[in-house]
Amino acid sequence: MVFLFAIVLALLCMVSLVNGLVKRHLRKLQGGRESALFYHTLKKRIMPLWYWGSLLYVVLPFYVAPDLFLLPLAIASVVALSATVSLFKKYL
Repeated sequence: MVFLFAIVLALLCMVSLVNGLVKRHLRKLQGGRESALFYHTLKKRIMPLWYWGSLLYVVLPFYVAPDLFLLPLAIASVVALSATVSLFKKYL
């Protein structure tokens, strides 16, 4: 079950990465507004999301099915990854 979830998570991360890069490229071509505040804020939130989510799953005193717990965690991390990549600076 966890192995299959890891495959799904890897595919979702790749899709969100491509989606974020496309959004970044469109913003770069259209001369959109650039703010590094959102990028740095989201970058700091991705790893604690996984850490605290995994810790919460282990510490809960009652049984929760892994798929019911990991799916929202995966969706939140994919949205954060897409936003982080899309808000990366226009000019490197």
